[in-house]
Amino acid sequence: MIPSVVVNEFAKMRRLRSGPIALALFVLTLAIVFYSASGPGFVPGAEHAWNLLLTGIGQGALTASPLLIAVLASRQVDIEHLSKGWLSSATSGAAAGRVSRAKFVALGVIVTTAVALAAVIALVAGVFVLGNEIPLGRWCGITLSVLVINLVVLAVHVVLAARIENQLAGIGVGLLGLVFALVASGMPDWVNHLVPWGYYTLAMPAEYRGTTLVSVPPAHVSVAVLGVVVIAAFALVTGRLDRQEA
Repeated sequence: MIPSVVVNEFAKMRRLRSGPIALALFVLTLAIVFYSASGPGFVPGAEHAWNLLLTGIGQGALTASPLLIAVLASRQVDIEHLSKGWLSSATSGAAAGRVSRAKFVALGVIVTTAVALAAVIALVAGVFVLGNEIPLGRWCGITLSVLVINLVVLAVHVVLAARIENQLAGIGVGLLGLVFALVASGMPDWVNHLVPWGYYTLAMPAEYRGTTLVSVPPAHVSVAVLGVVVIAAFALVTGRLDRQEA
């Protein structure tokens, strides 16, 4: 049974028109996947055809997700600041931390659905066009990695929006995260390990060496550790919010 506080967050999304933003996340991610795979090497039998497609999933996520997730989280939380929703929720038995966790769950569902659906369509397209030696394991790796990174970024933005009563602050951080994600491929790995947006690059299943796109071992373990650490920190911070409202 879905808790009523989560159901309430889905109801708020209709008023906030979060659906079109989630749709934009899906469309933009898929568009970048197909754009990345539109090179001359994307033909049956080409050695790096699947690399183009799988890397496109990562490129789509790192380009579309940072700013749109920031917008979704900022809008979903800002409504509580504007309408004294924190006080109203606390009066009905849902402290700020519990409401923040509900927002994370509700937004996590639509963000995950949008990006996962784009990745599934990309896989199906690859099967029909390429059809040779389908790298299902590598597809699962990049897809799960970008979903975990998206949830990590979402958790950061929910906490940021809950603590700062200015929607522009979260969107500004999202914009900076997008810029970092776009240039992260030129950064050392240790730098990319320092911020969530760098993990999109660490999770890539292929990279260019000169003019050739070659397979590389993705840092799936690092992504998993990031997910565990940030979700634990999110639970700790929202738990403190519960006690502050008590």
